[in-house]
Amino acid sequence: MDNILPAIILIAIIVGGWYLLRPRVVFMIRYRGGKPRVVRGRLTESALRAIDDICQQSDVQLGSITALPIGNRQIRLKFTGNIPSGCQQQLRNMALAGSMNDIRLSPPR
Repeated sequence: MDNILPAIILIAIIVGGWYLLRPRVVFMIRYRGGKPRVVRGRLTESALRAIDDICQQSDVQLGSITALPIGNRQIRLKFTGNIPSGCQQQLRNMALAGSMNDIRLSPPR
């Protein structure tokens, strides 16, 4: 019985540390069957439509796009799944050109 309290405290410290140290996500979009779904963060309809238009041109069926904050009001895009490199580059260009400003300024959900 005496060992339970320290174990609970240790677990709480580990979980709290993981929560504080995990990367902050601006948004995450998952593609399943060619349909986008925002699973984290918040996007305006126009931003989601612009991203989806680019992905539809490349026939993206399965994958995810995650935006991570870097520096001052900038994001880094991370891709998983079958998102072709040309599509990835178009999305990076869109982010670099500032077309995603409304995304960066949206508060997380």
